[in-house]
Formats: sequence, structure tokens, C-alpha cells
Amino acid sequence: MRIPILQILLSMLLSVLPAAAQGVEAWTYPTAKPTEICSAGTGAADDPYQVTAAQQLANIAYLVNETEETFAGKCFILKNDIVLNSGVLTAVAGGTDGSLQQWTPIGRRANPDDDVHSFCGSFDGDGHTVSGLYIDNSSKGVDFLRYTGLFGAVGIGGLLHNIYICDAYIAETVCRAGILCGYAYTEGTAVTDCTVRDSKIKIFKTGAGGSSSAAYQSGYIGGIAGAIGGNGNIAFCTTKNVVIEHADGHNAYIGGIAGAVAGSVGFCSAGGSIVIGNDGITEDTSKRYAGGICAQAGGIVTDCLGAVDFTIQDNADVNAAGICFSSGSAVVRCVNRGSFALSSPTAEETELNDVLASGICMGATAVSDCANYGSFTLSGYTSVAATPPSLAGIYLDYTGTEEAASFARCLCVSTANSFPAELTGVRIAPMIASGTIPEVTLCYYLFSDYTTQSTDLGTANPSLDFFKGASLLSSLNSKGEWAAASADGLPVPLGFDALGSTLVLDELSSLQSSLLALCHGRTMPTVVWRRTMLLNSWNTLLAPFVLSADELHAAFGNTGLYLEQLKAVRDEDAYVTLSFGNVLPSGALQAGTPYLLWVSETGKALSRYTFTDKTIQAGIAPIRVSTSTPDNYVIEMTGCYGRAALPIYSYYIQNDKFWFISDESPAVTSKGYRCYFTATEGLPLTRAKVLHGDDTTTALPVPLASCPSPLVPRYTLDGRRASTHTRGIVIAGGKKIMIK
Repeated sequence: MRIPILQILLSMLLSVLPAAAQGVEAWTYPTAKPTEICSAGTGAADDPYQVTAAQQLANIAYLVNETEETFAGKCFILKNDIVLNSGVLTAVAGGTDGSLQQWTPIGRRANPDDDVHSFCGSFDGDGHTVSGLYIDNSSKGVDFLRYTGLFGAVGIGGLLHNIYICDAYIAETVCRAGILCGYAYTEGTAVTDCTVRDSKIKIFKTGAGGSSSAAYQSGYIGGIAGAIGGNGNIAFCTTKNVVIEHADGHNAYIGGIAGAVAGSVGFCSAGGSIVIGNDGITEDTSKRYAGGICAQAGGIVTDCLGAVDFTIQDNADVNAAGICFSSGSAVVRCVNRGSFALSSPTAEETELNDVLASGICMGATAVSDCANYGSFTLSGYTSVAATPPSLAGIYLDYTGTEEAASFARCLCVSTANSFPAELTGVRIAPMIASGTIPEVTLCYYLFSDYTTQSTDLGTANPSLDFFKGASLLSSLNSKGEWAAASADGLPVPLGFDALGSTLVLDELSSLQSSLLALCHGRTMPTVVWRRTMLLNSWNTLLAPFVLSADELHAAFGNTGLYLEQLKAVRDEDAYVTLSFGNVLPSGALQAGTPYLLWVSETGKALSRYTFTDKTIQAGIAPIRVSTSTPDNYVIEMTGCYGRAALPIYSYYIQNDKFWFISDESPAVTSKGYRCYFTATEGLPLTRAKVLHGDDTTTALPVPLASCPSPLVPRYTLDGRRASTHTRGIVIAGGKKIMIK
């Protein structure tokens, strides 16, 4: 069979074209309701809609944007790589992007308080890539509220997972814009395991400050998501070579991962650049807040790597931090390797404005186990504004008062170039610039080549060899959380060479519930668990993962090991007897379930345990048992994952005693991964004993505070039964007492 020469030449041409160029599909935004969503799947969790073509994505966008379909409770899975356009960034750079097909985001969210026109389903990218996203709204006015990205608006119940995007370009004015998602308003984690690389967002000038639509005058821009509202989180996301340019004269929150997150951010890595200027806008009164990971977070920011290089131009008023401008909680186990450059690109803009820059953050309740290895440079300016800039290696208090409660195990290895004499008003703090002296523990800096117009808190200037030496790692490793980076030998928290591979749990931290929520349902390759066990004593125990019998013996010993679970309760003979059954030798410890644990093998009662391939469970399942007496009193055994105050009218075991927390006793704070008990009102829990699985008993006398237990019946002076909320003089146990 003879093959035409033209066909041969065509085949040869296709073989040398880039894969993306070969895969460009014909698609368009529908003008009428599509007759089908996808060619396969029912949308159920076990039979998701299968997205195989660009047109199907566009159909989903139409149904969400133009009808009342939100896909709540429905699931999608991407089964192929999707190419929306070819060579987008090249076309934009060459001014030939007019021929590109413009994407309409999935979800336009006409009303911020309404989930209509929001995507409320689950979308699993299955590791496939969407390339060639192109959106240009640069000519639209400021009052045109937009949610911009592959997904525009995601509503309650929405989840975006395992989606890869590359070669994307977004041109906007004031908006909520992210390459993946403009805005997600949801409960729990909204975005996980998503990656954006080789992409760009450019925010164009719309005028100087303010907006005729005052409710929406602030922009939210991020490499992954513009903003996440509700109590939404973002976790295990990555950006690589993502550029964000912002030249608008409106307030803005800009982040390498997300502009603003109402909840927490964890296990994210951001790489690329953020360029902030005002494009010559005069009388610019707006503020730009920026972070290498996020500008603002309501919860913790943990286990994140910032590698975003900042360039601050013109006379823009900018607050920037390598990890997070402001966190409503703590910044923990984060590393910044991005740099800060303050530069004047034009001869007209030579006055250095009120710029604040910090290697890690500028507002948090605590900062711990963080390192900044980014530097500061300044060029092109000949004078400073009335309010001079401030730079800090780790933390800068932007409010003028102490924001952070404590700093522990923080490092800074950085430089700032020598500033001209006329710029000596610039304040530089090698470590911490704060209104008052906070608590500082094990913090070191090496910060050089700067004019000494500085204030600093922390431990002064050791050598570079000190940072790379064993002595520093030894002092940091009291909790076993630091290692030397393979790239340069500088210390980093565990797992940063393979970000997201290590989860560190700490009984002394109050942030554990938030941390576990970020990892819920995920199998972590390594879990480092700090939980102090007492030898030859009963320990209450709660773990957020399953431990098999073999793992229990490997961790806690082969001999003299008892793991017991509450089975029954009896009220008799002036004792309340709590009966426990032994789970071992063959049973497993279940996640979120309270236990008693006895360790007797020397060397196995430790404070730090390491496990591999653990699936994390954030929930807690209390055990409730009731008496067989007519009163049917109920005992509940539950626990807490993090350090927390125990509720009043509860009991805890300590030193072989059953301690009661009355409404007049001092607050009791428990370490994490421990358990406590509550009982039905009226149960005379003044004496208790534990019956163990081997029929031995442990008597637990109940020390009472100045106020008897509310579980002892109380009566008013006229003989009526009092409730636990009754105040004043009551009779309990034959005595008059005052309940305040």
C-alpha cells in the first residue's frame, strides 16, 4: 500500500510539535444548556462524572453559571490531560494572544451570601493537567465583581483535589483571582494536593485608591486561590515559577498560594515571584499585603516553604512577609528562601515609601521552628518618606504593639545591602522588631552588611559554621524536629527535603486539632509523635491513627503491656466500678478511641515515637457506658488531641487518683493525646475503682475541691432537687454549701 507523500510529511511535522500543541481541542462556551454533562459517570462518589474533554469542562461552567445547578454532593474526576490553548505565555509575551480562546470560570457567584452560581461538588484532577488557561478582563471596570480562575466561585461542600495547571495567564483589575480558584467559601478543607506551574497573574491599574463599589474594593490574588472563606483550609499545594504582578491602586491581599484564607494553611510550597507597584499612581492611599504563602490566615500556618522573590517598586505602600503577613493563630515549622528587593524602576519614583518586610510573618500569636534564609536589597532610591521602611529577619510587629506571644527555635541567615547615607532612617532588625520584648527561646541570627539603624531581639550573630554545626542541631532537637538541609546544610524542620512527608504531633501544642484537620484522611509517610508515657503507671491515651498489635509491641514493649478499653460501669457497695477490657494481645488501637495504657518494659516509656504510613483521623469517638441500675447513670470517656482546658464537672486520672474539676477549682489544662471522664448528674462518684481485664483492681480515691461534686445530689433549702446550674446556698451530702 502506497502512502501519499503529504501524509508522510504531516506525520513527521506532528512528531516534532510539542505535546500541548498536538492536543489543543476545539471547544467553546455554550450558548444553550448542554444536553449532557459528561459521557460517563453518574456523579456518585463511587461513580463520578468522567471529564475527558475541554468541551465538557466548558459545559460544567455553563450549567453552574447560567442555571441553578451547583452539583452539590456530586463528584467529578478528570480522566485526560486538557489543553485549552497552546503556548499562552509565549503568545502574551509576543502580543499575539488575541487569537486565544478565553476561558469562562466555573462559578460566577452573583451574591456573596448565596451558593447559587457556585460549584459545590468535588472535583478530583486525578493527577492530570489542564494547560493553556487564558482569561483577560483587564479592560473591565472596577465595579464588575469577578471570581477568576479555572474555577471562579466554589461554595459550601466544594472540594478541589489533585489538579495540575500549567501555562496559564490571567489579566484582571480588582477581583478575587487564583489560577485554580478565585474564591472558595466552604467548611473544612477546600483545596488539597493541587499544583500550578509556569503561569502568570497580572493585575492592571484601575485608578488611585478607593472604589465606587466600596464593599469590593479589595482584591485577593493567589497562585492557587484568591481567597478561601468560611472556615476553609488549603493544604498540600504547590506553585512553581508562578509570577504575580500587581500595579493596581486598590487594597489587595496577595499570596504565592492564596491571598487570604479564613482557616489554616499547611504543607504548601510556593515558588516564583511577586511584583508590586502602583504604575505611577499619584496620591496612592491603598495598602498591599503580601505573603510568600498567603497574605492573611485565620488559623495556623504550618509546614510551609516560601521561595517567592518579592520586588516592591515605585512608591507603593506594601507589607510583605516571606511566609504570611498575618496569622490569627501561630506560624509553625516554616522556612523562607525568597528574597526582598525594594527598587525604583524610574527616575520619577525615588522616594522610599512606608514598606514593611519580614522574613517569616508580621502578626501571629506565636512563631516557632521557623527559619528565614532570604535577603534584602534596596536600589534606586535617594530619599525616604516621612514614615521610613522597616525590615526584620523573622518577625516585624506592624501594629506598634507586641503581637506575638513567643518565639521559639527560630533562625535567620540573611543579608541586607549597605544603604546610602540618606536612607539611614530605614529600620532593620536582624531577628525581631517588636513594640515590647516578647518571650524568645533558642533564636539565632547571622545578619550582615547593613547600616546599624536597628533594633533586635534574639541571640546575636554567631558564625555560619555555627548554623551548620552539630551543636545548634543538638539544641534544636529537644523535640526531634530539625535536620540539616541537603542543599546547603542549613537547619530546616524535619521533612522539608520532601515537603509534606513528615507530620509532627506534639502533646504540648494547642494547635493539634487544626493540624490534624489539614491532614485528615491522608496517609503520612512519617509521623513523629511526642507523647510522654509513664513507666509502671496507667496512662490515658488517644491517637489519631490506627496502631496494630505488632506496632503497639514495637513501640511500647513486648512484656507487661496492657491496652484497655472501657466496657461497663457499676454503681454498688459505695463504689462506682469502671470495668475495662484488654485489647491485646491481638487487637489494634483504633483512631480517635480513648484507652488506658500500661507500659512496664524499661526503655519503652518514652516521650517521642516514630511511625510510618499512618492514615490520619481528625475525629474523636467517645465511649459511653451506662449502669444497670434503675437510674441508668452514664459514664463517658473521651479525650483531646491538643493541649486544652478540661471542662468543669469532669474527671481525670493522675497519680492513681480520680481527680474532680469543680466549678470552684482552678482551671486544669491537660496535655494532648490524653483522656478524661464525665458522668451523669447524680452518680455518687466520690469513690471509684477500676476493674482491669486481668481482674485486678485499682482504687481511685476522688480528691474534691472546696466545692463538692455536682454529681452528688444537691437540694435547695426547701427540699427541691437543685440542678448543676443552681447558685446560692444548697445542701449536698448533708452539708450546707455556697455555690457561686
